[in-house]
Amino acid sequence: MTEPTPVIVARHVNHTFQTDSGPLPVLRDVNLTLARNTFTCLVGPSGCGKSTLLRIISGLITPTSGEIMLDGEPVVKPHPKIRHVFQQANLMPWRTVAENIALPLELAGVPADERQEAAHQLAALVGLAGFEGAYPAELSGGMAQRVAIARALVQEPEVLLLDEPFGALDAMTRDALGEELLRIWQARESTVLMVTHSISEAILLSDRVLVMGPRPGHIEAEFSVDLPRPRTLQMLHTPDAGRLSEAIRAAIHVDAAAVVR
Repeated sequence: MTEPTPVIVARHVNHTFQTDSGPLPVLRDVNLTLARNTFTCLVGPSGCGKSTLLRIISGLITPTSGEIMLDGEPVVKPHPKIRHVFQQANLMPWRTVAENIALPLELAGVPADERQEAAHQLAALVGLAGFEGAYPAELSGGMAQRVAIARALVQEPEVLLLDEPFGALDAMTRDALGEELLRIWQARESTVLMVTHSISEAILLSDRVLVMGPRPGHIEAEFSVDLPRPRTLQMLHTPDAGRLSEAIRAAIHVDAAAVVR
């Protein structure tokens, strides 16, 4: 069988922050490969460097040593083929849903009519058709995150980085958006790396779960998720999902009560 084509490769990534108290090592010799059109989740204890790793992959932070490659080329600054969605939607309150979605196209100089068409297509894709003229203050938290995801997808990136995008939402909204994210990913076929503290969310969404060890963060374990697609929340109650959940939990060096199921 032919191996999937890698789109992102991280090689020997180390990072240390300089603080008033001295050097703070955050990442140690991180190596990972993201195959094209796959969904990978990253889990681990709080403070182990997961978010820092995503910022390095996106080009927002230069690692102390090591390199990130995108399609064989080094990533040394933010790249239009890599988009980042944070836990907070960070929408511009004076712009409508459509205007927020279209912002990257506007900054790229895309004509207004093309921006409008693309924004309406993405609004429909994320389930916000009819809300294009609404403002962020009129949206629920889940709706705002849908706008943020649409904004990240509007330029059709190769790689989508998601840093706990549903972490601030209630459990029911989080479950619903997890299933929506699966639908969106299958429709757009991008490569996704997502940070989550929820083991069940990682199993529902991903092809592969990577476990990071305590700071300085490093990849300690890798688990394949062999549940069939398309997936549903009901699959999380199967024996296979239960065994995988326990194995991932055992690999995480943190009190089990601190990890969301």
